[in-house]
Amino acid sequence: EPETEPLAHILIAVEDHGPGVAEDERDLVFERFARGGGAGRRTGSEGAGLGLSLVDEHVRMHGGDVWVEDRLDGDQGARFVIKLMAIDLDDEVDPADDGEVVLAQDTT
Repeated sequence: EPETEPLAHILIAVEDHGPGVAEDERDLVFERFARGGGAGRRTGSEGAGLGLSLVDEHVRMHGGDVWVEDRLDGDQGARFVIKLMAIDLDDEVDPADDGEVVLAQDTT
């Protein structure tokens, strides 16, 4: 079915300061119940291995893609692109100066 509404591609980046994911495990972390070799090295990292598989499923439902990448500063993170319907905004909307919005921050 052809798309009739204009779409915008939105890039969302999630930073992770954890133990990281080895390059050869990056595709595996999106499989259900998969856990990277670094899982369990820290207290509180005993997850079931479902988080990124659910992210992958939802991102693909929105016509997007998700991947893991290294950053130059040594941190890793997940990034994904989704397609959303583009809407016209009134001139009154004032976006953040740098275009970056923090939705949640872990301070522990």
